Order: sequence, then C-alpha cells, then structure tokens
Amino acid sequence: MRKGYLYSWIGILFLVYGVVVFLCELLHSKIVPAIGTKRTFIISCVVLGICDISFGLLRFTTNGNVFGGVGCLIRVVEGFCYAGLMNSAFTILCLTIPDKAILGIGLIDGLIGLGYALGPLIAGALYSVADFTLPFALMGILIILVAIWAYFGLPHVSGELALPGFGDVKMLYTDLAFIASVVITLAMGIVVGFLEATLEVYLNQFHKGVVAEGTIFFIGWTAAAVSSPLWGVILARYRVNRTLLLLGPVVEAIIFIFFGSFPGMRHLMVHLGLSVLCLILLTVGTAMSLMAAVDMMIRRASHYGLANDIVTYAFISAIWLATLYLGEGLGGIVSGTVLDFYSYDAVTVSLIIIEVILGVVAAAILYVDYRRTGLSLPELPSEHSLSGPNKSEYIRLP
Repeated sequence: MRKGYLYSWIGILFLVYGVVVFLCELLHSKIVPAIGTKRTFIISCVVLGICDISFGLLRFTTNGNVFGGVGCLIRVVEGFCYAGLMNSAFTILCLTIPDKAILGIGLIDGLIGLGYALGPLIAGALYSVADFTLPFALMGILIILVAIWAYFGLPHVSGELALPGFGDVKMLYTDLAFIASVVITLAMGIVVGFLEATLEVYLNQFHKGVVAEGTIFFIGWTAAAVSSPLWGVILARYRVNRTLLLLGPVVEAIIFIFFGSFPGMRHLMVHLGLSVLCLILLTVGTAMSLMAAVDMMIRRASHYGLANDIVTYAFISAIWLATLYLGEGLGGIVSGTVLDFYSYDAVTVSLIIIEVILGVVAAAILYVDYRRTGLSLPELPSEHSLSGPNKSEYIRLP
C-alpha cells in the first residue's frame, strides 16, 4: 500500500486466482490423463516457480495499474497450474495407496492448513529483511527445486481412474443436501478470503510489525489445521454433520462482531490477545463447517451410486476445492473494495451480512430436504463398486 495501490487490487488478485482455480479444478480431470500425472506435476511446479519469481519483481513498478494488470495475468497462470498440481498430486497419491486414500486426503488437507499457517510467518520475516521480492523469489526457487526432484525421484504411476457417469453427477448436483454443503463451503471460503485480504489492515492498529502479524496468522491457521482431524473424528462417531454445517456461518458472524471492530464494540478490541482468540475461533469454526460439508458430500455421493473409494474422494475433493477457492476469491474482492471506499468497520458488517444470508439459504435448503427425506442419511456402503445403470467410465492414466 506504500506505493498507492488500492486495496481493491488485492481483492481482484484474490478473485482472479479463485475463479481460475474454480474453473480449472474439474478441467484438469481431463488434462491429467491426457499428458500424464508426473508430467503435469513437473510442468505445474516449474511454471508456478516462474510465476512466483515474476510476481516478486512487481516491486519495481510504481504504477498501480501496471501492478494490478500484470499481477492478475500472473495469478491467472498460477491458478491454472495450481489446479493441475493439486489434481496430479492427489491422483498420484490415491493411485499409490488406494486402500488408504482417506488418509492421503487428510494429509493433503492438513498440509494445506499448515501452509496457511507458515506462509505469513515466514513471508513476514523475509519481508522485514528484504522487502517484497525475497519471499516470492525464494518460494519460486523452492518450487522449481521440487520439480527437479520430481523429474528424477517421483515414480511413474499408472492405473485406472473412474470418472463419475453423467447420471450420477446430475443426481448429485440436484441433491438438496449436497447443494447446501456447497453453499456452506462457499461461505467458509469467503471468510478465508476476508481474512487473507484485510486481516493485516486490522492488525496494523497494534503496531507490532510484520513478524508479529505473521505469528498471529500462524497461530490462527495452525488451530484450523489441528482441529480438522478432531472434527473428522466427531463426524465419524456422531451424526452431527447438518448441525456443524449450519453452525459455521453463525459462529463466524458472531465472532466477527467482536473481532472486526464492529460499530459500538470497538472498546472491546483494544487488547491484542482478544483479537488472537477471536481469530482462533474463526479458523476453527471454518474448519468445522468445511469438514461437515465434505462429510455430507461424501454421504450423498455414496447414496447416488458413487463408490466409497478413491473415485468418490477425488471427485468430492475437486468440487470442494473449486468452491472453496471461488469463495476465497469473492471474499477478497468484496473486502478489498469495501475497504477502499469505506472502512474496516464496513468490511466486518458486510461479512456478517453475507454469512447470515448464506447460512439462511443453506438452512432453508436443508429444511426442505428434511421435509422430503428426514434427517438421517444412509451409511456409506462397504462395497467398493458401482451399481445401477449409471456406471462410471474408466480411463487409463499414462
């Protein structure tokens, strides 16, 4: 912001990235089999590394429009390659350990949360030492080194990957409980986008520096990463997915009343410790609803004939990630734009309104579903095969 860039440019960068990942997540399910999992992984890493280094070089521009325009172009390429990286990595993992695919999914989700936690902390420390360019340059070099390792050390993985049949997917997309899960995932993604785009602005009032701010980010996202497996255990033992699903937007809206200097509550937020506590509650609440959404999606997919195996998990993961990143992008652009024209108070109010609206929409959808089918959902089938007329189509991966 020191060079006069608008906060809305930050939001636009988040939106562009989120929309591209949203569009490319399912697209790469066709690209990966065509060019191979290992090749997709390596190419994605190399291009992502180049993009990170290029983004760091934007420090040397003094024109806000050039920064925003070129930054958006870089984010488009990054989003496309990140989607390819996630799809290829996920496919390699599931084909390597098909009998423990759910453990692989948990590992990937945990590492994503850890990345959210460590990223701001490390980047903040590097920024304090060498300003804007070093964090991006170092990340780009590390990703390129990963590509070099993958070229020599990553094994070729081949096998068959089942793609859901059209009939299965159509019924799943029109299932009310599944739609409600997508709505809540979008709501939680918006919270993530709000935090990423504007939390630093809020923390500036405490004048603690970028390293301290990075530490706060680390604490918040570490709490989310640690709590996700715990929510998974709860969901596995108790049928509370609908409750936890709807509880998320409520928790986020209530916490943001205190967390974000909501009008009339500013005097409560003079202590940094209370802000950190609210951040932890926000991230844990986000993890809670996201895990409940995944659980609901898997159960509904199983109900409509998608087998309880790596196929189902890969398909659900693509939908979940696409919706999450779309919400992240929308949250970034909305919060950045509101911050440009109004204030951080207005940012928190807008988030509360969005969460309440999406929560009400999801609750109404689930109520209609309850009136039709009742609360209980069928247990996941024990057989790892598809049945019925809508069988999945199998393709061989290079």
